[in-house]
Amino acid sequence: MVNKAAVSMFNLAKETQIAMIPWWLALAGVLGSVILGVAAGYFPAIWASKLRPIDAVTRR
Repeated sequence: MVNKAAVSMFNLAKETQIAMIPWWLALAGVLGSVILGVAAGYFPAIWASKLRPIDAVTRR
């Protein structure tokens, strides 16, 4: 998409490649984001599950 936009905006040759992202790098980015998101939700949830409900509401 970046290549197509750049070609049309700057009147470049049709086969010009501005950006090239390998499939494995895109996949690694998605998997890394998923792992980070799960960890960001999992560990606070484990901590919160150990609290009594009244303590969770009144705790600052």
